[in-house]
Amino acid sequence: MLKREVEEKTRELRKSESLYRSLVERAEDIIFRVDKKGNVLSMNKYGYYFFRRRPEEILGHNLAELFPTECADVQVKTIEDIFEDNVSRHLICYVLMDRNEYWLSTNFSGLLDENEKVTSILGISRDITERRKMEEQMYHTEKLASLGTMAAGVAHEINNPLAIILGFTEML
Repeated sequence: MLKREVEEKTRELRKSESLYRSLVERAEDIIFRVDKKGNVLSMNKYGYYFFRRRPEEILGHNLAELFPTECADVQVKTIEDIFEDNVSRHLICYVLMDRNEYWLSTNFSGLLDENEKVTSILGISRDITERRKMEEQMYHTEKLASLGTMAAGVAHEINNPLAIILGFTEML
């Protein structure tokens, strides 16, 4: 009876692990785990696809090899802070690949052991490049609209005195 129960629990555990792997591997976000120094411990398939690298080129390597220096420094500092206070953080950083700039929105959270101590950091990154480009376009469009409104106001302010001058000129 005990053997049957162990086999049943093992099947449930395998099914649960399979479901977990399926969720992580099919996600269209970069899901990764790093240690205290920022070395990559694991990453899902989308992460390898996004960075255009094989697993052996990422696993065991530092985030500094994937991100520009200033972004990597901020990420490593964030990771160290999470190890100290176990408070999740959110960062927006860019990556340069093939002379193109990509923006990633990343949430960092501590993964805890049975003693509630942070053992590693879970990072979930989403590519927000298109959204950022749209926001920039909207910003420029709003600037142009404001400039147009200001130009219309200036033209109106100039036309009022000119209309008066033309009226008096016509009367003369």
